[in-house]
Amino acid sequence: MKVLEIKSCELWQGHVEPRELQRKSNTSREEHQRKQEELKTWRQNLGMEKIAALAEKIRDAGIAIQAYSNGNRSFQSDDEIQVISGL
Repeated sequence: MKVLEIKSCELWQGHVEPRELQRKSNTSREEHQRKQEELKTWRQNLGMEKIAALAEKIRDAGIAIQAYSNGNRSFQSDDEIQVISGL
């Protein structure tokens, strides 16, 4: 974004969550369920300090965060949504 001189952005949960835990089209049901459990654990251990560090890194690059879209899917607990929405 910095190279393209983008000055503001909307982040999506896929920009924040580990790519290796994101669903791919050729993923089996079992693999998807395993990844969802790992992602749940990742969210539970995320902590506000990591969110603040990510936001600071983006702002230090001169990019304003206009919004954060978490998707709020039904498989996420209220606690998971609360933590990740701290951006």
